[in-house]
Amino acid sequence: MDLKTTVGTPGTKPRRTVIGLSVSALVAALALAAAPAAAPLTGGYLEIVDQFASAPTDAVERLLALPPEELALSVRDAARLESGWTPEALDRALVMHGDALVALARDGRDDPNQQLALAEELATAAARHAGNQWFVHRWYRAYLPKLEGTDTAARWRQHSWYRAAAGVDRARELETLGGQRTLRPDLVTYEPAEFREAMTLLEQGVAAGLPVAALHLGRIRMLAGSDVTAKRLLDVAANDPSSRVNRYLGHLFLGALAERTDSEAAETHYRAALDLQPRAQSARLALSSFLAHDNRIDEARAVNADIGTPAAFDPWWSYFHGAARDREMMLAELHSEVCR
Repeated sequence: MDLKTTVGTPGTKPRRTVIGLSVSALVAALALAAAPAAAPLTGGYLEIVDQFASAPTDAVERLLALPPEELALSVRDAARLESGWTPEALDRALVMHGDALVALARDGRDDPNQQLALAEELATAAARHAGNQWFVHRWYRAYLPKLEGTDTAARWRQHSWYRAAAGVDRARELETLGGQRTLRPDLVTYEPAEFREAMTLLEQGVAAGLPVAALHLGRIRMLAGSDVTAKRLLDVAANDPSSRVNRYLGHLFLGALAERTDSEAAETHYRAALDLQPRAQSARLALSSFLAHDNRIDEARAVNADIGTPAAFDPWWSYFHGAARDREMMLAELHSEVCR
């Protein structure tokens, strides 16, 4: 895959897929956070949360039909420090409550204040898990503009992790601007000023335990030719238990990096990305392009064979900062994390 190939407007579907402190402490923290996949949840609120993974609309309707007292007790039980709920389950519940809030606001139904208060409890619980603060940060960014939650927004900005997460937001903007500048023919080096500023913010994000910072910093270092550093950072993202999106993009970028020296590893990473998002476009194009370049034409055609309905979302589409201004794109990214 050509790392210098350019893309269209950042945050939109690309014309062609383009891949182009203390890491050890972050790896250790994420290893401790990793847990085996939870068994399907059963019974009442738990069953509704599990249903949301495959039937979000039906699950939201069931959620809104629960008696308020039962719902409050269920959420507070889930949010307890020793509840046993996995980060994935908490994240799914959080998105479900976000959709419920949007439905209430849209339809002018019941007062959404209880739902918002319960969602905040879930957000606090979800953010206790290593690396998962970025998911919670994205939830606030995606749902708050649709709601009149000024007090909630103020509390969001008071969280201990907010500054590091906001720094990643700014770094993504700089990465986007820097990528646009690299298209200039008079640029001597593939390291514009925006990349240098972004790196400082992303290093702070890595130190704060945010794997998404390792993802973006790893890509910047890869583009600059610092392959060893890039691989170490991208390995963090590819093994992030808190985000399917980070794992997908981590493997996609590692595949591009490995094409320089290790074709077997490149194929492994592209297939790992495709396994995480089987209907996503970018990993499929990356793998088929790699196989075709290796003169394995039949295999490339098989990868591109009809797979049914194409995915409505691909994590690469929301990688750049422009997507942060597209609320529907942000919601699609969150749903891709928690829905099957």
